[in-house]
Amino acid sequence: MKNNRHLKNSLYFGSEKEIISPQEAERLSAIESIEVQYRWAHQKTHPFCDVFDKLVSKPSLTAIKVADFNFSPQTLAADIRFLELLSSVKSLTQLDISVTFQVPESNPPLDVFARLNQLENLEVLDIEIKHSSPVSEDLFLSLQKLTKFSLKIWEYPEPELVTQVINNLMQLPNLQQCEVSSIHNSPLNPAKAIAFPENTGGLPKAINLHKVIFQNLNLRQLPPALIHCENLHTLILENNSIVHLPGYLPQVKHLTLNGNKTIDLDQILTCVNPETLQSLNIGSCTVTQLPARIGDFQALENIYLGRTALQKIPVELIFLDKLTGFHVNMPQSEVKDGAPLISLLKYVRQDTYSEEEKKRIVAVFCMNEDYLNDVSGSELLPLLNVKIPAVVRNTLIVLEKKITNPFEQSQVLSLGGICLFGTVDGISTKELKEKCKKHNIQLESTLTEKTTHILIGKGITEEQVQKVQQSSLPLVTGTQLKFYLEKLDTPFLKKSDTHTQTNLTRLLISVDPANIQLALEMINQGGLPESILYTLVLVVLQKELDSKVKKKAMTVLEKYVSAEIVAVVKRIRMKTDYLKIIRLLWKSPEVDKTLLARAILQFHFEEYYSICSKEHQDMIQSETISKDCLYHLLTTSIEDADFALQSQSTNTILNWSWLPLDKLTSSKASLEKVEGLKIQISDFVKKKNPLKSFTGLKTLYLAKSNASLQEQAKANLEKLQQDVPQLQVVFDE
Repeated sequence: MKNNRHLKNSLYFGSEKEIISPQEAERLSAIESIEVQYRWAHQKTHPFCDVFDKLVSKPSLTAIKVADFNFSPQTLAADIRFLELLSSVKSLTQLDISVTFQVPESNPPLDVFARLNQLENLEVLDIEIKHSSPVSEDLFLSLQKLTKFSLKIWEYPEPELVTQVINNLMQLPNLQQCEVSSIHNSPLNPAKAIAFPENTGGLPKAINLHKVIFQNLNLRQLPPALIHCENLHTLILENNSIVHLPGYLPQVKHLTLNGNKTIDLDQILTCVNPETLQSLNIGSCTVTQLPARIGDFQALENIYLGRTALQKIPVELIFLDKLTGFHVNMPQSEVKDGAPLISLLKYVRQDTYSEEEKKRIVAVFCMNEDYLNDVSGSELLPLLNVKIPAVVRNTLIVLEKKITNPFEQSQVLSLGGICLFGTVDGISTKELKEKCKKHNIQLESTLTEKTTHILIGKGITEEQVQKVQQSSLPLVTGTQLKFYLEKLDTPFLKKSDTHTQTNLTRLLISVDPANIQLALEMINQGGLPESILYTLVLVVLQKELDSKVKKKAMTVLEKYVSAEIVAVVKRIRMKTDYLKIIRLLWKSPEVDKTLLARAILQFHFEEYYSICSKEHQDMIQSETISKDCLYHLLTTSIEDADFALQSQSTNTILNWSWLPLDKLTSSKASLEKVEGLKIQISDFVKKKNPLKSFTGLKTLYLAKSNASLQEQAKANLEKLQQDVPQLQVVFDE
């Protein structure tokens, strides 16, 4: 009921301050409506019932709204008296009441429905309750004049209440609108869905129903009596568990099934009239596609498909001349919001297109592959003239799938000329000509005798399309040509084997400038393998390198390496302190730290070998010595410890005897794979639990020291070996 507090013949009691005395109430005349905020009205200091007793006797009173009608144990007598007074207003035609309970629902005086049944002249009844109250079988027996009914329940109602209320409503001959809904928004359980028996015991009397709303009720079925409601034009069934409609509903104009997860859309469309249905809402349903017969529903103005699993849109939408609203979430960006599709439909409805052409335009716009599979490439070519960019782009995408790539089995020199129409995505005509010229492929602007293939792209004119259709030459799309040229330009060294890359590395780290020059020429022509990138960086950093060779190396580096790394190298290339170089490179997010570490090991291999003792030279291939080589290039910071460990994470033996152990255990590097560890015995004695990070440790090497330290170490080891029984300890000389 609308708020009538400002009307001349209306009363509004929203607080204690607005209450009047019984004497004042008795003197009032021509009162038509009352609105009451009941939560305070039963208080003893303001005997509202005495005032209400005087007001309900007015024959002019036709509308009452009661908010927060709250039953409570403390005021039960006053509450029941108010309800009795309310049900005595014989002139009442409109009642809006919200009811809450703080007393047991099974208490007979609280049967609100039964008491309101006495209002024989009631035409509009709106009830909002918190719980599913028990109801009698003859619920609305006397409400024969009721035209509009609304019941809202705050929680999910009991199935018995829902079926009983709805079955009672179907027996009211004057009922035109009815709503039964739950305000609760929890997920529905289809296993506990409410159903109606097929035989309801005779025909319904509510044949004048024109609007039905059943929301959040977990209905699995609708009352079969609905099929007899010949005036039913609006059916809102949001958030239920409905699969089918009960039968043919020819007059329904607006059908909302939003939130019914498992609807049978084919069955539902057979139950509504294609010449009548104006709006269809099947959002949040498990609908994967609209059936082709949707094109028969020529009265449709709005379709809502949000939050569905829809993957395909039928081309038959072109027949819906009245469709002005299309709301959908689709993977294809063109139709995601629906508005672009509506614009397209308006465009293709022009008389200049045939029925089949309209279907093709919609099909490529919506990428309906089922339809496009049966359409030839020549039939799609005219679509390149459509003045909608998305249609042209999608047409090219479809053509690419239909055209066999002519380059797969061809030699570069045998391609001859290509007829160029329009432009190509992602590359200018000038760049394309330069690329083609490099590989002896000639581009022509029109069809000539030299033409061996036809290249199609954007901006194709109708005349050019006709030439393409008349020609028997193979078609090539711009994307195909671009991909082919990139394939021809792919550097051969990028896919070279390990042996080739090893030889290339040896040339780069050579002391002979000629060898380095040869390696740079090979990289410049054949590409830069990822594994050699940082070796090339270190070549550029050498101060003693020949200036011409260094310049060439920098040119090659700039050709293949990211601008971020080049910027770092340019800042530090005159430095000879490799520790500073490593730190600067390490801080760059563009640097692959593992590859950089390997490059350092390779680059300094010869230098390290020359200063090693004979014993070390015999062990030069061992992983431990290689790791030492890297460690001596680093400082003792935690960051460098991380760098050292991560770069050689495959090694299983760590020689950390020359660095403090806390640098190792404080690093973020993974230590689970370490099986052998060499450390100073003093480090082992000082730490309470120095090896907690080495979960896979099998052998511990401790350098021998004075007797006192060795005794302390043995005591610690006995305790450690109780927790790690597989651990072996070796005291090194």
